[in-house]
Amino acid sequence: ATQAKVSYSVEQWRPLVAKYFPADQVENALRVIKYESGGNPYNKNLGDNHGVCIGSFGLMQIGCHSGQVYDPEQNIKIGSWKYYGAIAHGKPGWNPWYNTAVKLGLI
Repeated sequence: ATQAKVSYSVEQWRPLVAKYFPADQVENALRVIKYESGGNPYNKNLGDNHGVCIGSFGLMQIGCHSGQVYDPEQNIKIGSWKYYGAIAHGKPGWNPWYNTAVKLGLI
């Protein structure tokens, strides 16, 4: 028997993204989620080497964090911390997702 592939929509995460990200960045955060995980909260990339840790996990592909990265709310919350902590040119930004952000035209 073949197992049906589960399909995820990033739209289901909009309320959580809106809770933790600034209103003018909700669409961008959803684009990052779509690119990073396809909206799958259980997505993992064990090939990511961050120097001090290995792997990126969950919706926003969080690395180097001991939080509950597969829990959608915790993952988005941690993502917002990274967003707010990445101060560039006096404002927060998408540098923690540098390659994705470049591809999406966010930086």
